[in-house]
Amino acid sequence: MTDHIINLIESFLIIIFLHASCLERPTKKTVILSAVFTVLSFLHISWVNTFSVYEDIGMKIVDIAILAVYMKLISGASWSRVLMITTIPLVLIASINICTASFFSWLFYGGLDYPRLAGEHYGLMIFLTKVLFLAVSQVTAILLRKKTDWLSSSDCITILVLLILFSMIITFFENLVFYQDFSADWIILVLTCINGSAILVVYLIHKLNATVRSGLRTQHNLEVLQAQLDSFQSFEAKQAQLNKWAHDMKHFYNALLNTEHNEIAEKMKTMYEEMQLPIILTKEPYGLVLNAKYREAKQAGIDYNCSIRADIRINMDRYDLCLLLSNLLDNAIYHIGSGKKILVEIDDIQDYSRIRITNSIDGPVLDENGSFIFSGDNHGHGYGVNTILTLTSNYNGRCLFEEADGNLISTVIIPSGRTV
Repeated sequence: MTDHIINLIESFLIIIFLHASCLERPTKKTVILSAVFTVLSFLHISWVNTFSVYEDIGMKIVDIAILAVYMKLISGASWSRVLMITTIPLVLIASINICTASFFSWLFYGGLDYPRLAGEHYGLMIFLTKVLFLAVSQVTAILLRKKTDWLSSSDCITILVLLILFSMIITFFENLVFYQDFSADWIILVLTCINGSAILVVYLIHKLNATVRSGLRTQHNLEVLQAQLDSFQSFEAKQAQLNKWAHDMKHFYNALLNTEHNEIAEKMKTMYEEMQLPIILTKEPYGLVLNAKYREAKQAGIDYNCSIRADIRINMDRYDLCLLLSNLLDNAIYHIGSGKKILVEIDDIQDYSRIRITNSIDGPVLDENGSFIFSGDNHGHGYGVNTILTLTSNYNGRCLFEEADGNLISTVIIPSGRTV
């Protein structure tokens, strides 16, 4: 009877971990599913313990299958992520059991004596292992829920294989601690698992480090972009006031032209022209980016022109759209040729919105596959192009870079649909 109660508690704690790893708050549906699968898991473990059927590997496979179905029903996560997470509690339980048993065995008896420990301190061991599992599993669940959304399917599968290898290594130490069984076959197997785990850990560290750096860089770009947009919006408000002054200045210029104050009139004309921006679209966020890049281009002596259908709306999140345009224009400015001309066109073609940026170039910038030719000292521009391609793909769009008549033409087509 005691073993059945322990099995029920263990099943309940595992279900709590799985629920916490993907959901913050329970709903009526998840509570019912949690209760049902707690009972199913408990019945399976008790059945195996009672009739000694398919123990060890077979038991773990069925356990994972039951828990994976539960997690799939409550979360809708991918199967790779589901299998990875459902393997974790089994590894945690085995790890905590073996560490706790080894520690107290050495503490009480000065060596590994699990049978004596189980006979004299069974209740204490069960209590400590369950409390430790509850604490460790909840911390792990929080990390899984909030820190691993960026893991790809291949990352989850790699971690799953690593967990399986860890499980086999732990099983070896369980046999060593609990049954004093360390045959040659087990030693060879565990050494193989350790080598495999080391290789996978190095691979994961390398891959996840690159992913984290990319994510941090993207986050930094978004923060910079937000700061730019805030600055652009502030400038647009001031620009509106400047436009009123410019209107009055134009009247003064016309009144002073061809008079003895002709020199003053020419200065006023220059000031008037400097106040003008290529496009004023206060309702659309991309107007802010176009105006900001206009100033940057003018400072570099570039002839920058825009041909944009009034108030056209593009089916993209405002931050993604601004990031896309910013990278496209940075790319055009970077690759500008001696002709120093940039033309920005935004319009509609049937069910698509089209962004086309044409800039002069002095020589080929694309290889025979249509990819940019980058030297070793400008990988940052490669990152910008990759951002353009990623953003376009996220909205089921198409991106094309081509060279024609001494110009680089960058075209992005985004399907129309909902407005932003």
